[in-house]
Amino acid sequence: MWKTIWGNVAMPKALYRVKEGDFVRHLEAGNIRKVIAQEDVYVPLKFVIVGINPDSQTAYVMRHGRTDKLRTWRLDNLASFLRKHEVKKFEVEFQYGSE
Repeated sequence: MWKTIWGNVAMPKALYRVKEGDFVRHLEAGNIRKVIAQEDVYVPLKFVIVGINPDSQTAYVMRHGRTDKLRTWRLDNLASFLRKHEVKKFEVEFQYGSE
């Protein structure tokens, strides 16, 4: 088991940085079965989206199309994007406490 901010999960065998279109294709194909919105380390209240396939122990992180930087979202926009692609639930993890 791998202790992460997402709890104890199996160590992913692969982590892919994919563009939005590839992420959507993986959602539609059923390759992503768990979605986590992780707060950006540097920017509070901006979230990175992580899709996980527990069976193949593969994780997909969405990046920008023209650069290799991770794409960040406001939570309301991310929820709207996920709803559009028929994701029924997702987890949210915060980096920062309430100060």
